[in-house]
Amino acid sequence: RGLKVFDVLAFDMIAWIKLDFTPGVCEWVGGAGAGAHANASSRTLLAVADADSPEVRLLDAASGEGTPLHTVRVHSAPVLLLRFSPAFGAVVSADARGVLEYWSATGRSK
Repeated sequence: RGLKVFDVLAFDMIAWIKLDFTPGVCEWVGGAGAGAHANASSRTLLAVADADSPEVRLLDAASGEGTPLHTVRVHSAPVLLLRFSPAFGAVVSADARGVLEYWSATGRSK
């Protein structure tokens, strides 16, 4: 029940985040990890799906803390896919029932 964040270019683990849930799929949704079009002043947001529930938690990966900044509850089954669109600041997610949703990378509904 943990998550390791690595700086691949430097071959360095930058955070070990202890979680109170089993992590599933993850996607960078803000900060430097989200790509060139993301807001550089924003937190290093990482969306982490709970493998056992439909919740997606937004974590500040740089802080190393497992307390979510926000929890996204738009699905009714565990999330299997997350993709961030920096052009729209939105995340598209798909769950085990085949339902697609899109939501703001800040966690607010679109």
